[in-house]
Amino acid sequence: MGQRIGLSCFIGLLLIVVLSMANASLFQA
Repeated sequence: MGQRIGLSCFIGLLLIVVLSMANASLFQA
């Protein structure tokens, strides 16, 4: 269970980072 929760948190943070990078690219363009 613990590993699954940790994996979910990691994926969530990674998704936030990807969205932030995408937003930065759109704002720069």
